[in-house]
Amino acid sequence: PVGASPGDGFIAEFGPNGNVLFWSRYYGGSQDDGINSIYIDNANNLHFTGFARSNNITMVNAAQAAFSTGTAATNIDAIVGKFNSSNVLDYSTYLGGGNSVFSVTKDIGRDITVDGSGNAIVVGWTDAFNFPVNNATGNPNTFFDNSLGGARDGFIARYSPTGVKQFASYFGGAGTFGIDEINCVNYNATKNEIYFAGQSNDSLAFPYLVLPGAFNLKQKAPNSAFIASMSGNLTKQWCTSYGKAASNFSVTGLASDNAGIIYLAGQAKTNTLNYPVTFSTLNVYNDTIRNLDDGFVTIFNPQKDLFHAFYLGGSGDDYINNAYVGTNNKLYVVGNTGSTNYPIAYNSINILNIDSTFGGGLGQNDGFITRFDMNQIQVISVKENSNSDFVFNAYPNPSTNGFVLDLKNNDLKNVEAKIYNLTGQVIAEQKITQPLTQFNCESWASGIYLVNINTNGKLKTFKLIKN
Repeated sequence: PVGASPGDGFIAEFGPNGNVLFWSRYYGGSQDDGINSIYIDNANNLHFTGFARSNNITMVNAAQAAFSTGTAATNIDAIVGKFNSSNVLDYSTYLGGGNSVFSVTKDIGRDITVDGSGNAIVVGWTDAFNFPVNNATGNPNTFFDNSLGGARDGFIARYSPTGVKQFASYFGGAGTFGIDEINCVNYNATKNEIYFAGQSNDSLAFPYLVLPGAFNLKQKAPNSAFIASMSGNLTKQWCTSYGKAASNFSVTGLASDNAGIIYLAGQAKTNTLNYPVTFSTLNVYNDTIRNLDDGFVTIFNPQKDLFHAFYLGGSGDDYINNAYVGTNNKLYVVGNTGSTNYPIAYNSINILNIDSTFGGGLGQNDGFITRFDMNQIQVISVKENSNSDFVFNAYPNPSTNGFVLDLKNNDLKNVEAKIYNLTGQVIAEQKITQPLTQFNCESWASGIYLVNINTNGKLKTFKLIKN
């Protein structure tokens, strides 16, 4: 419908340079409807999710053609759909229930991705008692939960390429007033894994799942972040909270790269990022929050262990709204800032495209886009080397002035050590000819470094912390 009241979702496609509008359309009915997330798969199909107050949206090949009705005076359903590469709607559907303790029952689709088989993975949150759960995957080892555990739960759903609903489940704790929301989902094709994340104030019977070697925490806080993973067939793997006892997080971004490194992003209201938090001399990485709200980025290695975390912002309030990993493992975050001193960085190539001046007034915001050139070294933890045929150690770690690389009981033919900072710059390199080799790091900036040990073409890596 054109100009439907009071608001419609919309979809638009632009050319590569952003100056040509190829295609656009409204999506909605007679009430307030919106699209929260889209995803373009490898076949150029466009998948979307969002919400609808309208009960008169024409659905195509729908798993749930009818808008939910129930005990609440007003309902909001999630919506899910797919336009093919010719911009034809292959399927669209409502997703929601109508019964809750609230005057408005809400089912909100927050994010969507697509797995290696073309299935759409949708996440969001619901406060409906009768959210339409099902598990038609034949897999008994999923996060499947068929009942609302608190005042609000997250949800996970999967649709086939033709729109058949294969899986739908609540996800959350069991506290009476618990609020659990899933805001982000990401599929990693290299590892065939699905990651999802959000925030929760409910630790009672929350579906934590310990993974050996990963970061594992069960934390009750005003609003802890959480992150979880499943295999491509939805087998549950891992679920941990993130933050400290007074944490207050809003998770808005989730991405992963080809090496399986996971990036979690959002807003933090308190100094409660879990260790390690480091910063650079350019003050792009902050080790302490600078105002009531700062953006944050937390990095987990491919074994899902905590690797790195930092705040991002200036002296005002700063909010990261999304995160994306592009080519060559470049991490992009976008959001809005009320800081006149938000950290601006650029090089001579893009200097003409940089707006380095805050344009808002008191109480107003500017948008921002920030890119981090992450190194492409696979990040592994020291403990993974303990079972290797090539054993090494470094001490002290953390280090202040220097450290010793201990390669005793190893064949020292063709062994070389290279040390990188987090931008990929080589800080030091040395041929290793002795079992004990000392490195001086007194002049290095405080932060995390990666130590590469190359022996006869076999690479081992561990992280070193410089105080």
